Amino acid sequence: MNHQRIQNELSAYLDDELSPATQEQVAAHLRGCTECRQLLATFQRNRRHIAALARPVPPIKAAVMTQVRAQAALPPVTVSQRIGILFRNAVLSLREGAQALKKTKPWVFQPITAGASAVLTLALTVGFLYLYPTGTHYEEALDFYFGLHTEQVADSPLSSNVGTPLSSDMINPIDTLDDAELFDLYLEE
Repeated sequence: MNHQRIQNELSAYLDDELSPATQEQVAAHLRGCTECRQLLATFQRNRRHIAALARPVPPIKAAVMTQVRAQAALPPVTVSQRIGILFRNAVLSLREGAQALKKTKPWVFQPITAGASAVLTLALTVGFLYLYPTGTHYEEALDFYFGLHTEQVADSPLSSNVGTPLSSDMINPIDTLDDAELFDLYLEE
C-alpha cells in the first residue's frame, strides 16, 4: 500500500473498521513510518479531547413531561393577561432598541438623515414638476372647453334667430368679439 492511502485509512484503523488483511498492512506500515505514527497519535489525542467534552444527556421524555406537568399545574391565563404579557414584551423590546440607539454614535445617523432628506427633496421636486400643470396645459384645456362652449352656443336653439328673418347682412355678434372678450362672456354665464 502506498503512503497516501495509509494516511486515508488511519481513522478507519483506529475505529477497527478495516478488514483483517488491510488492518495488518496498515500496522506493518505504522511500524516503519514515523510520519503516519505521529498522525495516528494526533487522531488518538483528538478523540480523548472530544470524549472529555461529552456530557450525559438527561432523558428527554422525563424532562419534557416535567415541564408539561409544571405548566398544567399553573392556573389558566386569561386573554387580558396574555395581552398584558405581549404588551410588556413589546415595551421591553422598544426599551432595548432605544438603549441600543443611545449607545450608537450620533455621527452614524448624520449620513442616513442627509441621504433621506436628499431623496425626499428630489422626490418632491420631481413630483412637483411632473404633476404641476404648466401654462401650455392650461391654454390647451381652456381652448378645448372654450371651443366646446362656442359650439354649444352656436347650436343652441335658444340663441337662434327664429323670430326674425334671416338676412345676409346680419352679423353674428359672437363673430365680432375677440377671444378674450368671448372668454369673459363664458365666465359671466
